[in-house]
Amino acid sequence: MDIPVFHGTYDHWVSFKDLFSEAIDKNPSISNAQKMQFLKSKVAGEAERLIHHLQISSDNYK
Repeated sequence: MDIPVFHGTYDHWVSFKDLFSEAIDKNPSISNAQKMQFLKSKVAGEAERLIHHLQISSDNYK
């Protein structure tokens, strides 16, 4: 599944959150560190600015 990049605009938040949650967050075969990596790869603009300082780790995902 191709999840579009989220740029931080509210009007795209719900669809991004729902797609990410169903495809990635609820997938037990993906580790939390992998989920964090995927999340960081799917945000841009203001959304990216808010999380760019976080290292990719299981602790930083949840």
